[in-house]
Amino acid sequence: MDKRRSRPHIFAMTQRIDIQDSTAERLAQLQTLTGQDIDTVLDAALAARLEQLEMEAFRAAVKLGADEADAGLFSTRTVEEIVANGIALAKQRQHG
Repeated sequence: MDKRRSRPHIFAMTQRIDIQDSTAERLAQLQTLTGQDIDTVLDAALAARLEQLEMEAFRAAVKLGADEADAGLFSTRTVEEIVANGIALAKQRQHG
């Protein structure tokens, strides 16, 4: 069976989502191991990934500010602008 093929899976009888077979298998394994419903398993996985990405973006923003300060570059940018630039750098690293 081609594990990369996408097929629809029905969750909670009100939502339809297309996922890879391998993803469906991982979800089923997690559901079996935890005894939790699929919504809880997905929510926990998504929350963990979001937290990881937010921390990476925050670290990138702090590093950017520290690197600029170490280089003697003093900016008139706001903290929000520095954080936004750090987030953009983190996204670039993830995608390429």
